[in-house]
Amino acid sequence: MRTVRKQKIHRTCRSLLSKYGYEKPPVDVKKIAKDEGIKVGSAPLPERLAGFIHRRVDESTVIVVKEGLGAYDQRWVIAHELGHYFLHGGEYHITPNKFLKRQTENSFSGLNLEEVEANQFADELLMPENMIHDLVMARENIEVGRLANIFDVNQERMAIRLGALGYLL
Repeated sequence: MRTVRKQKIHRTCRSLLSKYGYEKPPVDVKKIAKDEGIKVGSAPLPERLAGFIHRRVDESTVIVVKEGLGAYDQRWVIAHELGHYFLHGGEYHITPNKFLKRQTENSFSGLNLEEVEANQFADELLMPENMIHDLVMARENIEVGRLANIFDVNQERMAIRLGALGYLL
């Protein structure tokens, strides 16, 4: 059974942040996508689908984000789909005849390893561990709302990230 590749996720995100000169938050994931040659657009999507990545017949790549999502959710979806692009060879959601792979209950349950990895990639890209560490160490107390504002993410995602990094119990 394959396990989540945390070190690969960390290295890939660090490499992207370095490549595009991000030393402080927030990270502009839409710009990273554009600079990587990936188009970002929006469309009405089914209720349980917030976005997807698709390689077109002409070999161009597009990330589609569900219309109507808030700014924080849009950023997170773009980062998540970039995770599929960098971790899963840019072929995720694609079959040889260019149709989307069928979503299953496991796609949303945390049991699908590729989805777990893309989630961790999104968190690492939007809220890099070293940037969080620097800001947390500069203050006596951890203010989730303040950090969420600095990183341009919602408070829930920031709390999850801080917990995963061991800053919140």
